Amino acid sequence: MSITPGKWAVDGTVDALLFDPESANLVLIRRDPPTHGGDDVAYAAYMSRDGDNKEQLANARAIAEVPAMIEALRKIAYEPFGAADASHAEVLESITTYARAILKRIE
Repeated sequence: MSITPGKWAVDGTVDALLFDPESANLVLIRRDPPTHGGDDVAYAAYMSRDGDNKEQLANARAIAEVPAMIEALRKIAYEPFGAADASHAEVLESITTYARAILKRIE
């Protein structure tokens, strides 16, 4: 899979003068920590006359977690969770904890 290596983070908003400067902004998703240039990964655009951008910020947080979600899926698919003698319940608890940590960062 060829994506910008993660970790990514939401890094504020900027005015998008290309649109209506009073109502359009971009939420930036960048590499975390920054590298030497090329740190912008994605932009989540939103237009809001009342300044409500909660949904777009949530979208940006979800986008920023893509590397962690891919890592989690790889771990679930290819790596054993827990000790070799762990019970199914312990393995399930480990996977659940891992997934909840990602969801918490998005929410």
